[in-house]
Amino acid sequence: KISELAEGNFVVMDEWGGKFEIPEKDAMPVHESCLQGVDDLLTLGDFNEGALLHSIRTRFSKGQIYTSIGAPILVSVNPYQLIPDLYSSLTERKYKNKHSGIGPHLFAVADAAYQNMLTDGHAQSIIITGESGAGKTEATKRMLQYLAHIQGQSSLKDDSAEAQVLRSNPVLEAFGNAKTVRNDNSSRFGKFIDISFDGTGKLHSASIANYLLEKSRLSYQQDEERNYHIFYQLCSGADPALRRRLFAAESHAAAFDFTVVCTTIDGEDDGASFREMLECAQGLGWSAEEISGVLELVSAVLHFGNMQFETDEEGEVKIADPQLAQHIATMLQVPLEQLVAVLRFKTLVDPVSKMTIDMPQRQEDALLTRDAMAKELYVRLFDWVVERVNQSMKAEAVAQAGARRIGLLDIYGFEVFDHNTFEQLCINFANEKLQHHFNEHMLKNEQRVYSEEGISWSHIAFTNNDAIIEALEAPPLGLFSTLDSECLMPKATNESFLRKVLTSFKDSSIIYKPGKMASTDFAVSHYAGEVVYDAMTFLEKNMDKLHPDIIRLMAGSQQHIATTVFNDPKFASKRDGSATAMPKSRRRSSAGRGSTSLDNSRRGTDGAKSASRTTVSSAFRSQLAGLVTHLSATDPRYVRCMKPNDCKDPQKFDSLDVLRQLRCAGMLAAIRIRASGYSVRRTPKEFYKRYRALAPGDVKTSSGFEPNWTQLCKQLLQRIAPIDDKDPLGPAWQIGRTQVFLRESLQRRIDGMVLEA
Repeated sequence: KISELAEGNFVVMDEWGGKFEIPEKDAMPVHESCLQGVDDLLTLGDFNEGALLHSIRTRFSKGQIYTSIGAPILVSVNPYQLIPDLYSSLTERKYKNKHSGIGPHLFAVADAAYQNMLTDGHAQSIIITGESGAGKTEATKRMLQYLAHIQGQSSLKDDSAEAQVLRSNPVLEAFGNAKTVRNDNSSRFGKFIDISFDGTGKLHSASIANYLLEKSRLSYQQDEERNYHIFYQLCSGADPALRRRLFAAESHAAAFDFTVVCTTIDGEDDGASFREMLECAQGLGWSAEEISGVLELVSAVLHFGNMQFETDEEGEVKIADPQLAQHIATMLQVPLEQLVAVLRFKTLVDPVSKMTIDMPQRQEDALLTRDAMAKELYVRLFDWVVERVNQSMKAEAVAQAGARRIGLLDIYGFEVFDHNTFEQLCINFANEKLQHHFNEHMLKNEQRVYSEEGISWSHIAFTNNDAIIEALEAPPLGLFSTLDSECLMPKATNESFLRKVLTSFKDSSIIYKPGKMASTDFAVSHYAGEVVYDAMTFLEKNMDKLHPDIIRLMAGSQQHIATTVFNDPKFASKRDGSATAMPKSRRRSSAGRGSTSLDNSRRGTDGAKSASRTTVSSAFRSQLAGLVTHLSATDPRYVRCMKPNDCKDPQKFDSLDVLRQLRCAGMLAAIRIRASGYSVRRTPKEFYKRYRALAPGDVKTSSGFEPNWTQLCKQLLQRIAPIDDKDPLGPAWQIGRTQVFLRESLQRRIDGMVLEA
């Protein structure tokens, strides 16, 4: 508040007691509504950044974390604490029964999508976006809960489709979520949950599509971060018999290199979460053999991290702990000697004799092979888990449900860490594409439709990210195109890739060298801010080339899940070598111990073929394009998640950072366009038939002739909602060339009139 006016400056005191000065010339009067915090930002008296920010901040201080922007957009601020009754069954019933006085909520968004699906027959989507730590995973979980309960409370003890959908969440979180610096339960993969309903509106089935699991986390975590939850759950929750079978020695998370960085989460009981995951897996119909097989592979991955190598007197690499190797071989059900051979040697084919040669690996190469095996095994296991969950939720029936569908998109948020690499670029590119979809649907298309329909309104400028997306993916010089091109070059290196990028964008303000002393980095000015990327692993990660030795070994496994995921084509990466039988004709080379050049590691035994294989980035971009196309065919709603601060403090609201997030999400432009625009539009015939109960007696359709629907709509609207010339926002309705346009407020009013008619 303003405490005084001194020497032409307002002396202002914030809510934490801090004082600062604002020049009188820079201050502006505000409408009273802007000071109180409003449910719907479209009702603000002033549409400016200060009013928007203060309303959200005021509501946050009262524990009101949800604020709407009309019907299709909800701003959600992570409270970093439990709010009593926020998601209780009583609260669910209030939104189902449309109690008066209920405010904006995730349940309101889910309910509106559900009702529109039933009323209009259109497929719906709810797109949950925001930076890491903003609360996307929780938002998805709660809306899924609401949709599963919408026709009555479902118990996890029954076998209904609703119960199966709810059971899927603890299982997927165990295998796909992890603690990051900003979020204790961060989804490290993207997922689109496609839910179908039958003709009565009852949940019928569901299907999950997953996107780009973060593979690098398996072997490396930054300080204060954890690996995937399942590893800690297994270490904490396994009973004595399971421990004896799955662990070679010690069984606590601190004993394993893959989980030692951070072993606990405040307030989280990993053992209890493990038991919940097992109960849900059993409820999903997983057999005891399937659960046992999954845990065996989790154990193998965990123990791979402890496998170390040493060099003997003859200079050959040996496994330091043979008993550990035996345990892993037992878990994978592969011959110990073949596992050891894959780790110690790399097979190459002599171009002259066509004999297979065993090339000894250096110690550092053996460690890379170990990590590659662990990562590929876990990624394929995760795909199996998603596939098995889909089977339990009758995913094959989704396509039979026609247009009665609601999709929930929960995908990784924009990320910037102390060290950013290939995975962060892919994640941030996905966020660029989703922001572009929002801009196209909510901003650009809105204005285009008004122009085409001849609707009178004022054009509103907004910032789009077209140039950023073009710089990243447009051929032939876009960053991803350059990366894929370099992966085809036999002598390419990460350094040569970086040089080409910086040369191509030497005059760019989007992609550039972050500083004079930067030798391995490039920076991208994303819509959400600058991110500096370390380019030194980009080529290897983009090719993601597994040596055929690993594929052959695992394809021959007798472990039922391992043999499935390494032989069934639907689990196979397009970049893998073929899973053929182990070659019989081979000899061992004593010359040299292999090479770490990208040329050898990428080409393996059939370099020409591998060079033409799909790269990680191109496969991901193709998958992302399909997702955006699908979203564009639905009626979307948006949940824009915000983090109030970077330190998970429930009492702190970092105004500058929240304002940055609001700007990046295009919220101010969205408010202005929604406030001045017409979000409800129907064809004249559709509109009149929906609201003809409100038509006066003298408005009738002529029998035998197609009536003038446009004229009938005009007559009806003039009767029930006369144009108010004094309304600062303009008329509440307009009739365009092919559609009737209404403001949301008028739609709500006339819907109420229909109920009372």
